[in-house]
Amino acid sequence: MDQQKIIERLKLLRRRAGVSAREVSKNIGCGDGYVSRLEKGKYFPPICVLGAMLKAYRSSFEELYYEDFENYKFDKEIFELLKIVNPDSKTRTITLLTVINSIEDDKSDATKIVCKGLGKIEGDNKSKYDIKSNKE
Repeated sequence: MDQQKIIERLKLLRRRAGVSAREVSKNIGCGDGYVSRLEKGKYFPPICVLGAMLKAYRSSFEELYYEDFENYKFDKEIFELLKIVNPDSKTRTITLLTVINSIEDDKSDATKIVCKGLGKIEGDNKSKYDIKSNKE
């Protein structure tokens, strides 16, 4: 991952945390304007400063470098839930997710029924099927 992308993510994490660049600069022991200049691409922080910034944002290196950054918290929640279910349920869950992924772009009526039943399609009034009664 390039430095510019990391800086963009740091800025987003700061905004999500609801803290100002000035506030973070002071909290991590850097001079006024440090975070602001960093976010403008003037320089890249050393690892110890980066860690302090992430702590101030209530975040982690894992989140910062996570490939699907926008869905990190959601993915993490799913992972944590999977840790506590029994192995058979894990297998069924993985199978279900694989099926959903493989049919997501399929526009056939059968796929619409399955997706609608799983909550993947909302407000699809074009379907000729009544999901609740399983009738056409």
